[in-house]
Amino acid sequence: MRQLLNDLVGAGRKTSEIPMALSSSSDGNGAHTGPESPSVTPQPGERLVCHLAADAHLVTRSPNHEVGREKFLILRHRLSQIRRARQLKTLLVTSSIPQEGKTLVAVNLAATLALNSSRVLLIDADLRESSVHRILGLPALSGLAECLEGRTGLTTAVRRLDHLGISYIPAGRPTTSPVNLFQSRIMRDVLDEVASNFDWVIVDSPPLNPVADSHCLASVTDAVLLVARSGITPRPALLEALVALRGIFVAGMVFNAVTNAHASSYDSYYYGQGQTGATADAPMSAA
Repeated sequence: MRQLLNDLVGAGRKTSEIPMALSSSSDGNGAHTGPESPSVTPQPGERLVCHLAADAHLVTRSPNHEVGREKFLILRHRLSQIRRARQLKTLLVTSSIPQEGKTLVAVNLAATLALNSSRVLLIDADLRESSVHRILGLPALSGLAECLEGRTGLTTAVRRLDHLGISYIPAGRPTTSPVNLFQSRIMRDVLDEVASNFDWVIVDSPPLNPVADSHCLASVTDAVLLVARSGITPRPALLEALVALRGIFVAGMVFNAVTNAHASSYDSYYYGQGQTGATADAPMSAA
């Protein structure tokens, strides 16, 4: 399987589907007994083409985002420094509340990491209100939800975005109870499988408040990247998010849309590079 993955992803072949699948078992009478661990099921590939308007959101594609591009390159460098000291392949990107720009950060980070790696996977794990596909100008497609429910294979869920040089798992069908899916063994199996086949796995998730989705995902990923937005994120909400992440390794914090006028009011809530718990330090990056 590893050689086939190298052919499909590492060598940049025109395909979107990685040769992995999540199968279901039977009790001998044809009854479904739930998903098993990932297994190899090579299938024809599919490529997705982003809408041209998506470039306006991408610092790696738009000439108007030179400053933002440099910030994401710095973020990539600091994450690379962290992984020299500890395991860091699966990175959860979240925020304290909605509208803080976490999905834009996740997409741009994945695209930036892909500048020097062809084995980057972006997972849309916001199963309540996904937005990655809208940023990329793509239709809503089956993906993670169907995979966790055992209704489709990982082979089908993983697509290739040659435009950005990344692979992509859409959120799939919206659900009102994703916590049960995220707490299942199959979620761990999926993350273990993709982590063994990609250099970086970026997971976009719902905000930490008020739902429990990201709390569950934080416990099965290597680290968390917390996003806050200048003028939008209330200090109490940010503090609550930091407390909620107590005991979780926080790789850093991205402070979005920062201006000199706003920076000082958040000084005590910046996360430094690689913190565990709810202590604060210098900012990791401002985008």
